[in-house]
Amino acid sequence: MIATMNISKAKDNDGQEITPPYAFTSGFVSRSYSFRCHIAPRTAKAESLIRQMRIATESVET
Repeated sequence: MIATMNISKAKDNDGQEITPPYAFTSGFVSRSYSFRCHIAPRTAKAESLIRQMRIATESVET
């Protein structure tokens, strides 16, 4: 699924990119702290595929 998306930096109210801080949790498993980003489908075909998957998933859950 992630291959169908473009993931980029979020933008502030002035349209400037927000660079997330380089900060991670400590411990046995380390991960980055939460940060804002922009996620959008790469193509119209990818968007259609994602919508179809959502519809299929919703029909299975109900």
